[in-house]
Amino acid sequence: HEFHSSIREGTNLKIVQFTKNWSGACEIMTQMLGDLSEVYSKEVKFYNVNIDEDKLLEYEFGILETPSILFFKSNEIVDYITGLVAKQKIKEKIESLIQESSS
Repeated sequence: HEFHSSIREGTNLKIVQFTKNWSGACEIMTQMLGDLSEVYSKEVKFYNVNIDEDKLLEYEFGILETPSILFFKSNEIVDYITGLVAKQKIKEKIESLIQESSS
């Protein structure tokens, strides 16, 4: 699966958002993550998985609610967020995980 090879590459932080087509909350989170991807383009790779189109990944990662965001480092899930949250909360989590990498 192409998703797995992308997540396994390198040790930098990767953020994967699991969305559904019909979800307004997912659309809002997608826009927020798009903004953050511009700010953190050098440190973080961002991915979006539409679980309406990829049920296998939905089951594999136990996604029960959308939007869900998984944070990967060195091929492991190190944190997650479910539901609609403020952009600042996501930014703080990214900053924290980036700092952990550099220390």
